[in-house]
Amino acid sequence: MQCLERLLQKAKDGEICGVAVAIQYTDRSNSETLAGFLWNRSVVGSLHYLMRKIGQD
Repeated sequence: MQCLERLLQKAKDGEICGVAVAIQYTDRSNSETLAGFLWNRSVVGSLHYLMRKIGQD
C-alpha cells in the first residue's frame, strides 16, 4: 500500500503523466491497465526489465 500511496502523491503533484500497471489479486487472477500519456519506447524498456526481474524471482 505504501508504494501505491507514494505513486498517488507523485501523480497529484504532477510528476507522473502515465502508468502501465500489472495487477495480481488475492485470488491469483491478474489484470492490466494503461492510463495517461506514455512514451512508448521508454515504458516498453521498463516493462521488459520488470519481466526479466520477475522471471528471476
